[in-house]
Amino acid sequence: MKRSTRPALLVLALVLSGAVFLKSAAPAAQSTDALITVEHAASLTTIHWFGAFAITPHDTVRLNYANLGSDPVRISWALTNAEEDELVCGDLKRQTEVMPGHGLHWDYSQTLETNSDGTVIETRHCGGEAIRSDELYFDLQSRHQLLAWTFVEHLNKRAMKTAVDLSTVELFNSMIMPDGMRTMTFGRTFAFIGANPTAPPDSLLSQFSR
Repeated sequence: MKRSTRPALLVLALVLSGAVFLKSAAPAAQSTDALITVEHAASLTTIHWFGAFAITPHDTVRLNYANLGSDPVRISWALTNAEEDELVCGDLKRQTEVMPGHGLHWDYSQTLETNSDGTVIETRHCGGEAIRSDELYFDLQSRHQLLAWTFVEHLNKRAMKTAVDLSTVELFNSMIMPDGMRTMTFGRTFAFIGANPTAPPDSLLSQFSR
């Protein structure tokens, strides 16, 4: 596996900062007082992270989010390698608005196939796209260790204080037999993962935006 030259938190912080800047951009005639700074946005962002956990070629990881508060939020997400600092899948450049009482989920999986010449090809299924990789992410036990992340940006301090952000990770069976048939346990959840109790502090995000 290729090793990233930047820590995972640095990558996530920079991309999140870029998304906030683009979203906050305004016409030149608008007062700069109305612009949301990166530091301000980071102070209104709740970070949930999960893992480490592993998936096999027969599993799918589903990252769930539900907005049970009274204000809309904007959310982005990511999956990163747990053992090496690398972004695997995510939608950090585009924030999705979630209204109160609504939720959404994202699925990610990896599959293996062997060509006629014996070459093993790994495909990542991310954001509805099948991305063939030129490297193998699975280890010798056909496991890939991952971390999952959600970044929930709130409207203001009041909205953040009263927010009820529910994020969870499910692992479920998505095994397809060689004849194309689904297994008896297809779609069955076999692991349910809650958020880790301590998220990275805001300083880890804001220090890269100075």
